[in-house]
Order: sequence, then structure tokens, then C-alpha cells
Amino acid sequence: MMISQQTANRLSVYVSDDQPFGPPDASDIAEPDCIAALFSWDNHVFADLLRGSHMIVGRRGAGKTALVSSYKGLNEIVESSSVSDLDDFREKYGLGRRDSWAGPDIVVTLKVPDELDWMQRSYAGLQGARPPVEVVAGHWRVRFWDILASHLAKMLPKRGYPEIHEATKGGVSETVLRAFTAGERLQDDPLSGLETIVKQTIERAGIRVALILDSMDEYTLSEPERLIFSGMFRATGQLLAAPKTGIDIKCCVPAEMFDVLYRTSVNPDKDFHKIQFLNWKSEELFRIAAHRLKVYLYLRDRTQFDDLESIDTRIRSALWSFWWQFLPREVTNKLGQLEHSPIYILRHTHLLPRQLIMILNSIARISRTSGQTIVPNSGDPAQLSAEAIQQGLAKIEFTNATTILSMYQNRYPLIQELFRLVLPRLKHTFSYGDLYKVWRSSGQVMMSEMGKPDFQHFWRLLLSTCAIGVVRENFHSERYIEGDFEFNSPQPLFISDKDKLCLHPMFSGAFASARGRDPRVIIPRGIDLRFDERV
Repeated sequence: MMISQQTANRLSVYVSDDQPFGPPDASDIAEPDCIAALFSWDNHVFADLLRGSHMIVGRRGAGKTALVSSYKGLNEIVESSSVSDLDDFREKYGLGRRDSWAGPDIVVTLKVPDELDWMQRSYAGLQGARPPVEVVAGHWRVRFWDILASHLAKMLPKRGYPEIHEATKGGVSETVLRAFTAGERLQDDPLSGLETIVKQTIERAGIRVALILDSMDEYTLSEPERLIFSGMFRATGQLLAAPKTGIDIKCCVPAEMFDVLYRTSVNPDKDFHKIQFLNWKSEELFRIAAHRLKVYLYLRDRTQFDDLESIDTRIRSALWSFWWQFLPREVTNKLGQLEHSPIYILRHTHLLPRQLIMILNSIARISRTSGQTIVPNSGDPAQLSAEAIQQGLAKIEFTNATTILSMYQNRYPLIQELFRLVLPRLKHTFSYGDLYKVWRSSGQVMMSEMGKPDFQHFWRLLLSTCAIGVVRENFHSERYIEGDFEFNSPQPLFISDKDKLCLHPMFSGAFASARGRDPRVIIPRGIDLRFDERV
């Protein structure tokens, strides 16, 4: 681990005794060197990014912002890594010669909420029908080229690149939209000239430019919003389909909205290029957390760091050897049963990095209040006790659950009240008929108030939030019932009256759901039960 003293000083703002695993949200980290230091890139998600994905789809907390930030700081990651590590990574994930480690020279981040608001206000004055998608896409393209031109003018000297500086005068995108909403026809096409100048400038300067579209988390997805989103995806698809421009696009899309946004497109095959779904593996999540813990030890206890730095957490058995220094091998669950502590922690998540980081920080804080420390003493047992794990997880469980629900708040204003009313009436496993009875007795009225009166609306909401899943009947275990949940499914789940259903442990804990007769507990599919094999 190579961290300069200057970077270490800045990292101390983010990594502390109260937050040893660092900020759960990557958007809280401002400095590129700190982003690079806290980012763990030994995972298939980062490898897929290097292969050239453009549409990054993930749930809130899946790491979309962290992944895009790593792309912005790709050059810093390469500079702080050894050649052998980079070569090992390329071989491990089968990256070819075309999969580039070269990061962008200029990063342009477009705040989608601001652009959406600006376009909605511009279209509000129109009389009659809304503009067709192609027209909206044209306005997005004008906006893209206008903003790219502005950033290039800021980065490049006027003496060597007078054309790009001249092109930024006048505000092309504002001019085009103003003329459109006023019903005026422009004599010249400002887009073609601007596009040509931007492309020529990028080629002359020999630079790589990245256009990042992020922050699409909370929308009602009204008809005007769907139209503008549809135009945006059409515009990005057209830009990516054009001959080499020197411009890469990374568009971060929340998985909670992806199905609706995908259906807004009349030609999704052209509008959605190289989609990357962020689905994490168990050991990758604990590898991320191990990396962050090593950063904490580097900053707080260099002796302990030196003792543990040699553990190669890229190897599965070594990864768990590292964690057994901090976690007890087993913890007693609420039913008095023993479980491996990593499984106990992970099955209360949606396999998302942010949720795991929040839980581990919570456990560490509980340990501190009881006089324990996360740093193990030589020869002593792990310092994070089973009691701290139980209390730390319980303390953050409701926060994680309600954070998930907040993604649906704009479309389902009563979702928090609905879940408080409905989930305590469901057992940890239940039938389709049981779910229907709960809907009739507790959920139907509230769903109708939100304009979703049908039973199918109700169970789709529960499935899409991953509060409930489908029991996998072919999974056999004396301790666990395995469930399929949408967070680890490539497609939306649908259910019938033949399915056996289950509550996710996070939601059953957060909303105090009742227990069924089956003594086994729910484990989401995708949580790895092996702790000793090499990978």
C-alpha cells in the first residue's frame, strides 16, 4: 500500500476511530487521491468497467458513484499500483489488450437533476403536445456539445485553440431551446458547427474526454420526465454510435428505476449501449472492507498494518484468515443458532457495499462504547465480539431498510406507512394466498390511495424493493432457506399461486415480522458458504 503523507493527512478526515471503514457513500469523498486510496479494484465489477461499459445500472449503495469516481481517478490507481498487480488483475479477469487502463484527461460531469429541471421549465411554456423524442434528443445533443466545449475552453489555452474559445460564446444550448419554445426557426444549424469544433479540438489536443451522467436517484417518472429521459438515452446512444470522437460516456442508472426507464425507449437496443449491472459476490464485498480496514490500520497503527499487509486477500482462504483477526468465527442469531459471522452479516444486506460498510462501522462504534478496539493485540482473540455484531447490525438495520424504501418514495408516497402496516403481518416464509390476505386486510386501501389498486401492484412493489423473495425449493440445508431476490436477479421477478415466498432478513428485523414454524432462517441466493477454498 503506497500512500503519501499528504494523502494520509487528507484521508484522516474520512477514516477515523468512529468510522474505521471510511464513508459508506463515495460521493462524500472529494479528493481524487483519497478516492483512489479507498477504492478496492480487485473485483469483476471494475474489470467490466475497463471492458468499456457505458450504462452502469445498480441499486442505491451498489457503488455506481464509487465506480465512476475510480474511472475519473484511473490514472492515480495505475500510478499507485505495481506492474505485477496490474498484470495479475488482467490475467485473473481475462482482460484483453483492448481493455484500456488509460483514464480520461478531462472529466465532464453532468448533473442530471439540474438538466432535467432546466428542460422541464423550458418545455412548460409550449402550447399543445409535447415535442417528439427525436427533438428532445436533439436538445440533449446540443447540451452535451455545449458543455463539452465549455470545459475544453477552460482546460486549453486560447492561443493554441482559438476556435473552441470562440465557440463557447453565446450559450448555444440556451439559444436553441429558447428558439424552439418560441416557435422560431434558426437560420443556421448551431449544432453541426459546434460538434465539428469539439471533435477537432479533442483530436488536435490528443486527449481523452469522459462525459459522466449521474444522480438519477429520485424522480416521480411523470410523463414529462419520461420524455426527457427517453430523449437523453437516445442522445447518448447516438453519440456512442458515431465514429470515434475521443469521448466516452458513463451513464449511472438506478436499478430501482431501470425497468421503467428502459420501457420509455422505443428502440432500447440502440439507446442502451453496453449495460453493466452491478451485482457483487460475497468475497468481493469483504475484500472491499478488508482494503478499507488496511487503510485505517495504515493511518492509526502502522505496526499492526505491517503484520497484516502481507496477507494476500485476493486469495479466498487468505481473505478469511485476515478477517478472523477481527471477527469471531461464529455468532448466535436471534433464534439461538450459531452461524458464521460473515454469513450472518451479509444475509442482512442486499449484497451492496454501502450496506456492509454501514454495518461494519456500526459494529466498530458499538465495540468502542464497550471499551473494545477494532485493532487486535498480538496473540489476542478478535476484538469485535459477537454481542457487538448483533447490536451493531440491529442498530443500522432499520436505517438500511428505510433507505431502500426512500428510492420509491416519489412514486409511492405512503410506502413507509405501508411497510410498517404490512410486514409485521407476514411470517418469514408464507404462501401466495397469505400475501393476498394481507393485501386485502392491510394493503389494498393504502395502495389504492397511491393509484395502484391491484394485487399485482402490491406484490411487484414488495419484490422490487427486495423486501420479499421466492423460496428456492431445490436448496437443501438444515440451517437456511434460500431465497431469490431481485437484487441478484438479472430480470424482474414474478410470482404465482404455486410459489412459496419469504421475507428478507433485513426487512423482517427492521419491521419486527412474525416467525413461522420452520426453524431455519432466510439466506439470499448469492451468499457464499465457503471459507477455505482458493480462487
